[in-house]
Amino acid sequence: MVDNNPAAGPAFGDPTSGGPWPFDGYDRDINPGAPGVQTPVCLFHGVDADGRLTMRDAIIMRKGAGVKTRNAQRGHYTAQFRVGVLGSTLEFTRGWTSVQATVRGRSFHLVDTHLESENNGSIREDQAGQLVALGEPGAVHNTILVGDLNSDPSIQPKNLPDGDNSSNIAINRVLAAGYSQVEVPGLSSGHGELLNDLSDRLVDSRIDHILTNNPAITLRSGAILDGIGGGLWASDHGGVLSVLNVPGKKHK
Repeated sequence: MVDNNPAAGPAFGDPTSGGPWPFDGYDRDINPGAPGVQTPVCLFHGVDADGRLTMRDAIIMRKGAGVKTRNAQRGHYTAQFRVGVLGSTLEFTRGWTSVQATVRGRSFHLVDTHLESENNGSIREDQAGQLVALGEPGAVHNTILVGDLNSDPSIQPKNLPDGDNSSNIAINRVLAAGYSQVEVPGLSSGHGELLNDLSDRLVDSRIDHILTNNPAITLRSGAILDGIGGGLWASDHGGVLSVLNVPGKKHK
């Protein structure tokens, strides 16, 4: 990369005093004893860029399976992770989707979400708290909540206040609001890449969950789906499957 910007690059330190190089940048001859003049600058100095990130959550209904939905809604969390990239601010906009669902005469409220993955301050736990707060979708009775919460009930917090390392803080916010897990135990993440070696099993953590705030909804059976298709892992996570007993629809 050639930096043709005539302006001086950002100077955040001095290489002679042990500052990191080349990523903080200096418009100077950093090694006068070597032939020529070395003028390293910030890696992206002088580069015009338009950085964007698009994230989506979806609830998918199988046709012909006796499923009906209504009152589809969506929303974003107040707390969002933001990072500076090439002079612009990139936001990891996260939120939730919900529907009222009826499956073969059994009705419930379904909420899907994906909480912040970056271990940055209290963003993830703030999102979890908002999700189950009064007036929010997770506060509706008879809810089944599914999603990647990036929170493992077995991991204790550390690195606070800078982050919570996918600990139990976020899911504990949800459990404290009256939710319980309706899922089989086991790990659900750890591949990292879809192209990992076929022997690379899930070895990391359990951050993907199915929960409910109605004690009458119980787990009948379940599994963690961790398989290969066409030479690739289906996902960097293992799918979490729960077959649930949902109380029958009441008629007046």
